[in-house]
Amino acid sequence: MPLLEPFHPPVLTITIRRSCLIVKTDIYDSNQIAKVLQLRANIEGLRLGTGVIERLVQEGDARSLRYVLQLLTPASILASLAGRAQIELEDVSELDELFYDAKTSAMLNTR
Repeated sequence: MPLLEPFHPPVLTITIRRSCLIVKTDIYDSNQIAKVLQLRANIEGLRLGTGVIERLVQEGDARSLRYVLQLLTPASILASLAGRAQIELEDVSELDELFYDAKTSAMLNTR
């Protein structure tokens, strides 16, 4: 077999195409976002101050669940740098200045 043989990408056979599954996903509502955030905070051992879940739920509704889940760890770092054991609203507010969600970032990069 020669080393310089042309490469042919694999072709999806009819059998493989028939076995592909399309899963429809729905947008999360506020209650679902709150439950997922609380669960993630509990798993990571994070303490959340008054109003933090509500603020993150608002961000999740406006942006995405993935975005607000990714804010939990930096928020806990900011809280610990400030000498606090729990995440407060000021930590979440500061993160708004530090990070963009994917949609906002893409819009800024196209300008």
